[in-house]
Amino acid sequence: MKQKVLEILDRATYIPVIATECYSENPVEQRHFRRCGFGTLPKLIMVTRLNDGKTQYSPYNWDNGSRTMAQAHAYIEEHFDELQPGDVVDVEYILGETKTKKQSDCAY
Repeated sequence: MKQKVLEILDRATYIPVIATECYSENPVEQRHFRRCGFGTLPKLIMVTRLNDGKTQYSPYNWDNGSRTMAQAHAYIEEHFDELQPGDVVDVEYILGETKTKKQSDCAY
């Protein structure tokens, strides 16, 4: 399993998350995933908000279809391998509402 801490940004929104790729070649871990109903999904990405601990395994399960979390989660699933720890996932940019991607205000 791999984990990355990312920043989700949207209109007046900052949400720090941990994205976890739930894949293992370990048969014991695979068994647990199967028993929980995940079978052999090609890429299961769990996203956990650091501000409240809420976790989802599907972009479609967030807070009554929250635009921010649903769009960000879907993007993270699609681009997990390209994303680096600390990267910004800018929902306005993803949706084409802005032409430039927001930058983190964290000093690295």
